[in-house]
Amino acid sequence: MKKITLIAIVVFSFTTVLYSQTPDYQLVAKNFGPLELIGNYISFDIYLVHTDTTSFEYAAGEYYLNFQTAVANGGVLSYLIDDDGSINLPPNLRPRNPRILDNNDGTSRLMLSMNVLPGSGNGYVIPQNPVGVKLMRMLLFTSAPQGMLIRIDFPDIHMVDLRLSWRESPSTPSTNILSYIGGSAVNVTNPSRHSIDSSGLRVYPVELTSFSHSVTDNTVLLEWATASEINNSGFEVLKKQSGLEYWSKIGFVKGNGTTSEPNSYLFKDKLNTGRYNYRLKQLDYNGNFEYFDLNNEVVVGMPSKFGMSQNYPNPFNPVTKITYEIPASADVKLFIYDNAGREVIILVSRFQEAGYYTVDFNGSNLSSGVFYCKLESGTFSAIRKLVLLK
Repeated sequence: MKKITLIAIVVFSFTTVLYSQTPDYQLVAKNFGPLELIGNYISFDIYLVHTDTTSFEYAAGEYYLNFQTAVANGGVLSYLIDDDGSINLPPNLRPRNPRILDNNDGTSRLMLSMNVLPGSGNGYVIPQNPVGVKLMRMLLFTSAPQGMLIRIDFPDIHMVDLRLSWRESPSTPSTNILSYIGGSAVNVTNPSRHSIDSSGLRVYPVELTSFSHSVTDNTVLLEWATASEINNSGFEVLKKQSGLEYWSKIGFVKGNGTTSEPNSYLFKDKLNTGRYNYRLKQLDYNGNFEYFDLNNEVVVGMPSKFGMSQNYPNPFNPVTKITYEIPASADVKLFIYDNAGREVIILVSRFQEAGYYTVDFNGSNLSSGVFYCKLESGTFSAIRKLVLLK
């Protein structure tokens, strides 16, 4: 019996597919997030999503994104394309040469150059799926050192200031997407299909741009400013002596609700000699809050001379505050007398260390009228006129 050997021959025919219709797509920047452990950069991804039933052979792309320069928090910005192993495009099709250019209007733009066009039919076919193809992963850096503006659990990149948007035509240059159609690279750019999905971006309701202080004698002036506010009820002002753990609330400054305009705030506080720390607790109308710490310790030194300030408020009903300072330890007497020169009450009569002092005078048991407060210490004396108005 003869053995018969069957040989199967399979012939493969290779042809170039020429796509003939303009594809529909979405270009989206998404997956925003702070990298809390480092703090001076954030990341986001750019995806190309094929959204119709035509074929889409990606040929090339150039990408321009506008953003607010203030995101740098006083530093210099730089971008990096991060090849984290999840980029779908072949290396020869990936955008290249990231640069940051000034728009000369308080904003900047990120420029990613168009990759070199491959030969016809050698692009990358974008699959039809809801996720799309990951074109790149971007890292945005600032050279600002951590601690320029101390914000609890928040990096030095000010993400609420990012305000990323696609730079589109008629701006020149602008974002462009090219596809192979009929064997040629064709511009299929559709700006209406370009979007920014910042749902993963941790946005705080208030973007604080500065927080500083100045000291005049024993009066501390706190000043802070915001670039924008969302649902901002206001700021609790908190204080503690340096080295202690406990913060005390000493005031509240009303916010401006929701606004994209910059706003400035002031708060005054009188202190005794010592070292202090301040903090703002920003509250929104939903009860959410965040903290901002003053980056410098406040130091109030010893007074250089005797003095007594005008009482506040004046006129008053029935309580007013009297402040005075003594440059060296001494016996001090502070008393109130009426318009006829009769002594009404002795507020202070004792030995006191050098420093700043505040005393309350309660006139609830007195009739309306003019009174006088006199400070005596050694050869120094000062008198202030008080008006009780009930």
